[in-house]
Amino acid sequence: MRISGAGMRVMRARKKGYIINVSSIAAFLYGTGVAQYSATKAYVLTFTRSIACDAKRHGIHVQALCPGFIHTGFHTTETMRGFDKSKTPGISWLSPKFVVRKSLASVRGKNPPAVYVPSLRHKLAAMIFNAPFADPLIRLLAVRRAVARKNAEKQESEAESDPHRACTAAAHSS
Repeated sequence: MRISGAGMRVMRARKKGYIINVSSIAAFLYGTGVAQYSATKAYVLTFTRSIACDAKRHGIHVQALCPGFIHTGFHTTETMRGFDKSKTPGISWLSPKFVVRKSLASVRGKNPPAVYVPSLRHKLAAMIFNAPFADPLIRLLAVRRAVARKNAEKQESEAESDPHRACTAAAHSS
C-alpha cells in the first residue's frame, strides 16, 4: 500500500504512470489450506481496483495482475509445503516471461482493465469459480487437497519414525 501510494504521488505530478500489484487467480478462490493466501490476494485485488478508480483521472494506469501457476521457486517454499507440482497439469503453468509480457502489454494499453488475468484458461477458471454452481466444485477440490496434504504428512511422519523404512523407500523410488 505504501509503495503504491508513494508511486502515485510522483506519477500524479507527471500525469502519467503505471502500477502493477501482483495478486493471483487465488483471489477468486477459497478452500481448505488456502485461507490466508487467498484472502491476502483478494485484498490486493480489491485495493488495486479502488486505487485504479482514483488514479485514472491522473493518467495513471493501475493493474491487479492475477496469474495462475507460474514456473518459479515459490512452490518449493515452506509456504507451499505438501504441494506436489507434478500433480498439477502442465497446461496450468505459465512462464514468467509470458506473464510479464502480457501484463505490460495490457497495462500500457489505451484503456487497460484494473484486473488482468494473463491467459484464457485462467480467465475461464476465474469465471467458473465465481459462478453460482462453484461451491460444490470448490468443496470437492478442497477435500482432495486436504487428503493429499494429510497423506504427505503421514508419509513424512512415518519416514521420520522409522529410519530403515525411509532408506528402503528412497531405494525403491530411485
